[in-house]
Amino acid sequence: AMDTLSLDNNAVGNQGALEIAQVLFLCQHLQSVSLSENGIDDFGLDSIADVIPPTLRTLRVNMNYISTKAVERLNQARPALQLFALGQFTCTEPAEPELT
Repeated sequence: AMDTLSLDNNAVGNQGALEIAQVLFLCQHLQSVSLSENGIDDFGLDSIADVIPPTLRTLRVNMNYISTKAVERLNQARPALQLFALGQFTCTEPAEPELT
């Protein structure tokens, strides 16, 4: 049985995360999922978080667009899960330069 799913840097986005979530609960032997650098935001993470199989030990979602609040929600729901969510991008516009 497959125990690792690695789809790093595949531009799956939220639509792909939703599709992954639709089958993730079937993967009862899965221990590690890596979805780093895929353009996933809070919606995509929440879709996956709702169906994480109990066997999952590690979830990597580095370098996406996931807020701190979404990471905290998942950490509270699954405290034993090793969650790696480092280096998140932001969607905010750069500040206007000050005129002197």
